[in-house]
Amino acid sequence: MKKIWIGIGIAVILALLNGCGGGGTSGGTGGGTTGGGTGGGTIPSATDLQALFPLTKGSQWTYKNTRSDTFSTTLGEKHTETRDIKETVTIPDPDTFTLQVNQQSVVAYIQLTREQGTVTVDGVTQQRDSWHRNFWTNQNGEVRLWGDQDWQPPNTPPPYDDPNQGTWEDPHVFQLLVGKAGVSTWSVGVMGEDMHIAEVSFQTNATATWSTETVTVPAGTFNCNKVTITLSPPALQNVHVPSNTKVTALNEFTGQVEIWLAKGVGMVKSHFYWKLVGSFQRTDTGETGIATLIHDEKEELTSSNVK
Repeated sequence: MKKIWIGIGIAVILALLNGCGGGGTSGGTGGGTTGGGTGGGTIPSATDLQALFPLTKGSQWTYKNTRSDTFSTTLGEKHTETRDIKETVTIPDPDTFTLQVNQQSVVAYIQLTREQGTVTVDGVTQQRDSWHRNFWTNQNGEVRLWGDQDWQPPNTPPPYDDPNQGTWEDPHVFQLLVGKAGVSTWSVGVMGEDMHIAEVSFQTNATATWSTETVTVPAGTFNCNKVTITLSPPALQNVHVPSNTKVTALNEFTGQVEIWLAKGVGMVKSHFYWKLVGSFQRTDTGETGIATLIHDEKEELTSSNVK
């Protein structure tokens, strides 16, 4: 069957979900024992942000990540991808990395993530063992994600217990304002994502708001400051698809990231959902149809240890 493509994406946002974590033991106030946690006011201060996004060398967090991507068209094509991943996140030693951003040097904290679990694409399951790095700053009442870095494994079978077994690619550099003190709403910046099973991507603007909420995850119950990031519908020119496909209309778009943060613990939960429905035309055959793409991803803290 010929493949019919429609595109959207945000190549950066998963870095948000893996990157907003802080420290602490498995739950509690300021890295205390399981259960509890104090969230502070609805709008955090600069001091609150330091506790909500701790970046302390030697700290470690583990998360359970579940993800589902689906792509289907009215011409009969359907692809699915599901993931069940354990994420181990650490602030390594050395803990900083220098990025070149707009001809300026930015010294950012490294957040190192190992992903272990299974990925199932169209019914075929494979084991995953990989590494990833994100680059963060938390200063002057602003938490910024400056970029990320992908990792290529060696030509040997897993496990890959040491990232030095493989090769780090060149960093991807960008700027996202993930948290801002003293305001209820702010602009996050331009975000991008891709859906590998459909070979599609898009870019869109995003805005964020603060609220408070109590959540329960495997690591305990936490009173949280919550960041809700809303994605604007992407413009047609920012939707990228293979050369044999033309997107003729975006019929429906919903996109939102929710991140729950506890003082002294960091990210305890996240949920990223988007749905796009678009009309397309194949430039080689003239066929037309409607494609639906849905991404649904959740993370929950299972343990943490802040230094």
